[in-house]
Amino acid sequence: MATAVRVMRKVRSINQWSSITPLNDVPAWYMDALQTVERLTNMAENWDSYGSARISMLARTSANELLSILSLNRTPPPHIAPVASGGLQFEWVYEDRELELEILPTGDLEFLITSESGEMVEGPVSDSNRQIPILISWVLTGDTLEAESDLDREYATSPG
Repeated sequence: MATAVRVMRKVRSINQWSSITPLNDVPAWYMDALQTVERLTNMAENWDSYGSARISMLARTSANELLSILSLNRTPPPHIAPVASGGLQFEWVYEDRELELEILPTGDLEFLITSESGEMVEGPVSDSNRQIPILISWVLTGDTLEAESDLDREYATSPG
């Protein structure tokens, strides 16, 4: 019998299984990343001694969903870190490009990309299944992003 990972999606405030992925179909880093998310969400309040919030369950659920999307797209392993507000950050650095995906305590996802020239663009991730592969491809290849169509950049801003 094959071992599998269940992917849970939130549908109209009801958790429901949306797919099952056999473990032999996921990248080698996937289980380590799941354990990292588990370890980080088990940290107590004030984990950094500066009053940081505990990682929220909504952030944890979104992180697990994000890991599933990343694994299905054969993404390189992310660096995963806690965020003081109670969220999680996934990060990739490749050559002179950087991508950060921050999962807010509400479970919402935001991106920040930094190009070779130092230009920064940030915005919400409203369609993970569509936008995440585009962002990962950009950080790995440096291919030009088609602003509005690729990232809904009308909502994105360049930090000033």
